[in-house]
Amino acid sequence: MNRQPEGIKNEHSFSVKMRKNAHVSGVKQVISFDDNSVLLLTECGELLLEGNALKVDELNVQSGDVAVSGEISALIYSDEGPRKKRRFFGGRE
Repeated sequence: MNRQPEGIKNEHSFSVKMRKNAHVSGVKQVISFDDNSVLLLTECGELLLEGNALKVDELNVQSGDVAVSGEISALIYSDEGPRKKRRFFGGRE
C-alpha cells in the first residue's frame, strides 16, 4: 500500500454527469446521508450534495471514492470556522 508522508493531502475531485450521477474522490468520511442530502468530509473540507432521491451507490473507504445517484441540485463546500458556501447548478434556496 502506498502511503503519502504525513502532511501531504490526497487529491480531491468530483464529476457530475447530467446532474444524475456524481463521483467524488478524496473522501475521508461520509458524515451523513438521506434522500435529500449527502454530507462528505473531503480533503478540501466538507462537501454537501443536495437533491432528491439521492443514494450512495458506491463507497470505497480505502481509495476514498464515493458514487452518488439521484437528482442533484446543488454542491456546497464549507471550511472550518465561518461557513463559506459556493453553489453550483443554481439549486433553489
